[in-house]
Amino acid sequence: STHRLLVKHYNSINKWEFRSALHRPPSWRFCIFMDFINPGTNNPDTCRNYRLHQILGILGTGITFRNRHYDVFVGKYVVSRDLSQGLGEISYSPLIGNITSASLFLLFVLLGILKRNDPASHKRFMLLATIIVLWPAWFRFRHYFPAIPRPDIWFAVVLADSLIITAWIWDKVKNGKIHPALLFWGLFVILEQSFEVIVYDSEIWRSISKGIYGIL
Repeated sequence: STHRLLVKHYNSINKWEFRSALHRPPSWRFCIFMDFINPGTNNPDTCRNYRLHQILGILGTGITFRNRHYDVFVGKYVVSRDLSQGLGEISYSPLIGNITSASLFLLFVLLGILKRNDPASHKRFMLLATIIVLWPAWFRFRHYFPAIPRPDIWFAVVLADSLIITAWIWDKVKNGKIHPALLFWGLFVILEQSFEVIVYDSEIWRSISKGIYGIL
């Protein structure tokens, strides 16, 4: 069925990414982790480690922009492989998702950089950048709960984007209101990913994917 083919695509992508990651330089996630264990580093007025935050930010940004091209070429590799295995037109469909995830991630990193002098906005854009690339990890829950139908919806969208809703609730409870950067851009992420699920593998989706694949 179409659903089984989609799951096969994602399984293959995850395995390829794991193997290729062994040969990559330390990722931006390491910089985020190091920043995370130094709480308060995003506020120059309250933390003496602000300089460390700046250094980690610069390193993470450089690694980020260097490595995002992997997402696109992982998608191209999967399309080529699945076409060679005779899976047909559906082989093209995953390519757009690779590009949109990478593009949104880079967008939020860029917005975070532009808002680096506005700590409230900066840290929320960086949070969204992290959430937007976590969906493959959430999608792996399908291995532990195989009986749940449409894991591409419940794990890759609903569970993944629940972090945004959780952040909204935290902002409202903690600060009395949801910060505009988190509210509007978080809503944009939810709508964009929901739209992808709705139109995935449609005729126009495949046509766009084919065009991108031809360019690559």
